[in-house]
Amino acid sequence: MSNPIQQRHRRDQWPCLIPVCILLLCWVPVWVYAAEHGNAEQGQHLYHHYCAACHGTEGTGTGRNAPYLEHMGRAPRDHTDVWYMNQLSDSELYRAISEGKHRDGEPPFMPWWGYTLTTEQIWSLVAFIRRLTRDPTD
Repeated sequence: MSNPIQQRHRRDQWPCLIPVCILLLCWVPVWVYAAEHGNAEQGQHLYHHYCAACHGTEGTGTGRNAPYLEHMGRAPRDHTDVWYMNQLSDSELYRAISEGKHRDGEPPFMPWWGYTLTTEQIWSLVAFIRRLTRDPTD
């Protein structure tokens, strides 16, 4: 048997859970919509503005900053590498763009764009990156 304090504590949690559940239910369709409807053309424009300095305009990881990053042991990812990129889900790409990339205990070596770009813009970048990684035999 649980004591009355534990029972009251459990009852007090319910009012907090309801708004959280409502927000989650509203937020999930936005992600699903954005994932399926990212605008690759907008993503291309954003990619050239934000990503090309490191990843290159063609996405091969050979942008003007690449030699400096390689010297630091942090070569930019080649987004045309079909084998590697197809192992990543769209959500993983979204998270990498939004939260940046870093190693434990070190500062980020890829900027986190989640404060600069909107959700729609990040999904458009994902759509464009997926266009770069299409298998040429498809």
